Amino acid sequence: MVLKKKLLILSYSDLHRDPRVWRQINMFKESYKVIAAGYQHPELEPVEFIKIHKKRPMWWKLISMIRVVLHKYETYYWSTPIIQETLNNLQSIKFDAIIANDMKALPVAVKLAEEKKVPLLADIHEYKPRHYDHLWYFRVFEKPFWMHIGKKYLPMATKRTTVCEGLANEFFKDFQQPFDVITNAPDYYNLSPSEVDSTSIRIIHHGSLHSPRPIDDMIYLMDNLDSRFSLDLMMLENDINEYNRIVRLTKSRKNIRLIEPVPMLEIPEKINDYDIGLFMLRPNSFSYRMALPNKLFEFVQGRLMTAIWPSPEMKKVVDEYNLGAVSNNFSIESMAIVLNNLTADQIMEYKQNAHKSAKILSYDSNREKMITWLEELLKL
Repeated sequence: MVLKKKLLILSYSDLHRDPRVWRQINMFKESYKVIAAGYQHPELEPVEFIKIHKKRPMWWKLISMIRVVLHKYETYYWSTPIIQETLNNLQSIKFDAIIANDMKALPVAVKLAEEKKVPLLADIHEYKPRHYDHLWYFRVFEKPFWMHIGKKYLPMATKRTTVCEGLANEFFKDFQQPFDVITNAPDYYNLSPSEVDSTSIRIIHHGSLHSPRPIDDMIYLMDNLDSRFSLDLMMLENDINEYNRIVRLTKSRKNIRLIEPVPMLEIPEKINDYDIGLFMLRPNSFSYRMALPNKLFEFVQGRLMTAIWPSPEMKKVVDEYNLGAVSNNFSIESMAIVLNNLTADQIMEYKQNAHKSAKILSYDSNREKMITWLEELLKL
């Protein structure tokens, strides 16, 4: 009997709600003995789960602020309770390779990889040095910290990946480190486009609610569309204050509904009855400008037409595969003009294009790359 090699997947997230990390765990759990470390169990078997507690005491937040202000970046990072707990939980465990998710996990993963002499694949989902670059205190205090982490620890990873070409280019520009791209595409779903009713065009938007990423623009858009259109919002109640605000905002609008969210894996099937997947994200920060999110690929797997503002990474995909409508600018009026001019036949054509592209825009190609890369790393 050949013993499976052990793979540590580290992510400071709720693993069952983090689509990208969940796919990593699910992909490798049959070929490797996967040890998943994070805030919540991935709800996959057979997987060994190592829990990390994400709460930090109030006194620590004050101390950490002082250390960041004084540029004591290494002291700040290594004294963080979450990082100390990670080391305590993982230093005694044997594994043959590590996948570290995002820059927060990078230094501790580097330390573990060096101690155990194993390869490290760093999958960096966000460009942290410019994540909230629209906020002055982030630019002054947090950006220098993340630049320090990138300059010191990114070269120490055996391999580096990120979610889109725009981020890969930015990483190379600032840190001179090459990155490969693994998109946020879900697995392939064997679905077909639903028929379009020319008198009732159904729009869906789904996702999490975060106060820095309001969905007000999509709600106000509905005041500018003709009577054919309706919008369903399928939102996770992860921010109850924001959710209640959205309830109040939509209550008087007859063409908008809030519907119950479904588990992550059920999203493409749930949205398959709709016609248009809508996502309007203002380019308020570098991360928002470069966004290429799960939901865009879930629209494709649901066989929907996609409607977006001209975010460059999303626009590249929509244009290349002719998946739908991209407005001329980041305004409600420009999106309203595009949608109001649509015919049922045009929407159906876009849905058919999504159907034709669903295989290539699924996780299948990502899976092949990740499996090959890990095999190559283990041979080093």
